[in-house]
Amino acid sequence: MGRELISRRAALAAVAGLSAVGGCLDDRHCQTIVDATETVERRGLRVYDADAEPGQRLYVQLRRIDGPPARLSVFDPNEEPLVERRDVDRIERVIDTVETGTYSVVTENDSSTEVGQWVTTVAVYRGWCPDVF
Repeated sequence: MGRELISRRAALAAVAGLSAVGGCLDDRHCQTIVDATETVERRGLRVYDADAEPGQRLYVQLRRIDGPPARLSVFDPNEEPLVERRDVDRIERVIDTVETGTYSVVTENDSSTEVGQWVTTVAVYRGWCPDVF
């Protein structure tokens, strides 16, 4: 049997991958705020607050299942908008956080006649997170 050679780059990539996976095992590095299907009444909204630190990522995914499209907004700790989208059927965003504080994700049903149903995932992570990938 011969030995298989492995490049230094492949070895470093494997170690980095394991470190990222290991980081997710600690709740401080991967926190899922919501991962659910929700029904939002006419003119209703949902607010998801996520505490984050610089260097973490805020993951936001929304997918319409039934009813009208959604409005999606993401605000930084100073309540400045980072994302504002209307008529969303599907969206996925990864936002690099640059300051400590509470980031808010808001989903809204602008319709006055229809109930909306959306799958929403919001997570804060560093490295790798199972609800994101």
